[in-house]
Amino acid sequence: MTVLSEGVELAESEFAFENPHLLLPKLARSKAVTVIGAGGPGRQLALQLVALGVSKLTVVDPTVVQQADVALAGFSAHEVGCLKVDVVGSHCHQAHSLLDYTGVPLDFQSSAILAENVFCCVEHMASRRKVWQSLADQVRFYADVRMCADAVSLFTANEGAGRLRYATNLAALDDHGPPASTGLVCTAGIAASLAVYQFARHLRRLPVHQQISFDPANGLYKVLNDE
Repeated sequence: MTVLSEGVELAESEFAFENPHLLLPKLARSKAVTVIGAGGPGRQLALQLVALGVSKLTVVDPTVVQQADVALAGFSAHEVGCLKVDVVGSHCHQAHSLLDYTGVPLDFQSSAILAENVFCCVEHMASRRKVWQSLADQVRFYADVRMCADAVSLFTANEGAGRLRYATNLAALDDHGPPASTGLVCTAGIAASLAVYQFARHLRRLPVHQQISFDPANGLYKVLNDE
C-alpha cells in the first residue's frame, strides 16, 4: 500500500498503472493550494487547479479588476471594479460548486497565510523575494510564474537542490526591474498550464523541472534541469 498524502492510499499496482487522468484528481483532492496574485496567470492557475481536482483553494490579491485586465487577464467588462479574489472565486465555484474557496483581499504581508503548495504570481521581484522568505520553511511545492509580453519563465522548488537553486536565483534579481506578471491573456494560459503540469508531476512523485523558459515569438522552449 502506498500512502500518497493524508487520506489518500493506493495499492502499488494502482499507483503504477492507473491512468494519470483518473489518478490526479484523487491526489489533488487532498491538497490545499494557495495562489498569490489573481491577475492574468493567477486567475488562469486557479481555474486550472480546480479542473485538476483541487478542492481547497486560497487566492490572495488586494486589487480590483481594471479595464486593462479585460484584455490582458481574461476578466469580463462587467467585472471591472470588483475584487479579483471575489471574481476568481465565482469563476471557480462555477466549475466546482463544493470547492472550499477562500479569497483574501489583502497584500501578502498582511494575509499571514499558511500553505504547503504555493503558486506565486506577484508583479515585482522584491515581492517574490518576500513571499519566498516567508514561506520557504513550510512549502512542499512552490512555483514562481513569471511572464513578460509573450515570454514565460517558470521556477519550481520542492526539495533539496531545487530550493537552493531558486533562492540563489532570487538573490541575483534586480528589485527594480519591470513587472513580471504582465503579458497577453494567451501567454497567461500557457504560463498557468506549465505550472499546473509541474504540480501534477509533484503529486505523482515524478521529477519536477526546476526552471522552464518559453518564448513562442522566437520558437524557444528550454527545460534547464530536473530535480
